[in-house]
Amino acid sequence: MGRSPCGGLVKKSQVSPAEIIRGLEKIVGRENVASSTVDLLAYTRDAGPMEGVLPLAVVKVGDYSECSRVLRLANELGFKVYVRGGGTSMNPARLWLVYLLYLLSSVVVFSWYDSTFIAAVHRISKDSAGNIVFTYDGAPIYPFTVAAAVLGVSATTYYIWRMVGGIRGILLGLLVGRAATLAVFEMYEFTFTGLGTIFYGWPSWGENYFAHMDWFLLKVSYIGTLTPCVKRKNLISAYVALLIAMLVFLAWVITGYRLPDSGDFVAYYLNSATRLLFALIPVVLVKK
Repeated sequence: MGRSPCGGLVKKSQVSPAEIIRGLEKIVGRENVASSTVDLLAYTRDAGPMEGVLPLAVVKVGDYSECSRVLRLANELGFKVYVRGGGTSMNPARLWLVYLLYLLSSVVVFSWYDSTFIAAVHRISKDSAGNIVFTYDGAPIYPFTVAAAVLGVSATTYYIWRMVGGIRGILLGLLVGRAATLAVFEMYEFTFTGLGTIFYGWPSWGENYFAHMDWFLLKVSYIGTLTPCVKRKNLISAYVALLIAMLVFLAWVITGYRLPDSGDFVAYYLNSATRLLFALIPVVLVKK
């Protein structure tokens, strides 16, 4: 395994910087601990114009054992450790790194959605009503679903980039925007199938959700990645978007709750409206 860098910042530690550096050198070797100002300057900022944070040292760990020992030392001596992104030049100036690490545990979730999206968008077909659809593994994906996903991710990314700036803002915006959009899509499917079960006896709610509630709750929790950027005034806008979406759902239920492939154009547009309104929730939460 190649060595990857981690930057340490001293805050509230009662131990001298020299002692911390000596402890790090014992774990990874002197050649893998950079502590001079000249060496550290390269790790203080990304490609954006903002001033960065100068760490006490940059430690290059070679394996999981060394990483574990560095973190144990940090806990014992009371200094903070920040993981540096592989090739992204991200620095520890904000809370985002916590969420990056949180999301790494769910890479398998994102890769499945990504592969589904990529595989579907170039397979254009038509459903039984003649509507244009994308297909993946025999299942239709309607253009409004793709549009909602693109809208949610791109708009959320844009507003986070405006807050953070630089390449870091784009990378964080994409990661957080994708996570938050996935969360609201899960909420949408839960609502969609739940109403179908309650009013029309669909079996999918119990089969897909109650049997896998822990998995569902994990994906919904990704909405929490927006926490550092959410403004109190925007909560009202998010509630309004959700309320409007539920009113459209109600209109859909009243008009028969038919699916787009039924040929009912009202059902098609109500379906697309609810999907797009849910996708707007993370956007309005972070909008300036």
